Amino acid sequence: MKHLSFFLCLWALALTSFAQIPNCNAPTPLNEQFRVMIQNLNKSQIPTGILYESVYPWAEVESYDGSNDTDTSNYEHFMQAYSELYYSKFNNN
Repeated sequence: MKHLSFFLCLWALALTSFAQIPNCNAPTPLNEQFRVMIQNLNKSQIPTGILYESVYPWAEVESYDGSNDTDTSNYEHFMQAYSELYYSKFNNN
């Protein structure tokens, strides 16, 4: 029983020592990944200056069509849609 306790403590100590190693390969934010993917896109063909594919579509703006099922929106949905449209602009000045 002493050996089992000793090995469990040793194993726990080893796990905590590995927890202190920094992760240098941290994932990049999603918007930076999208920008890298579309950096060579000819943006002169987009007259609105908004490329909705450059953000993750949480609000699903394209499915909002004003029908009886989707005739109203709540505050959180509106703010999410506004944020997505704002960050999908090429120039946010």
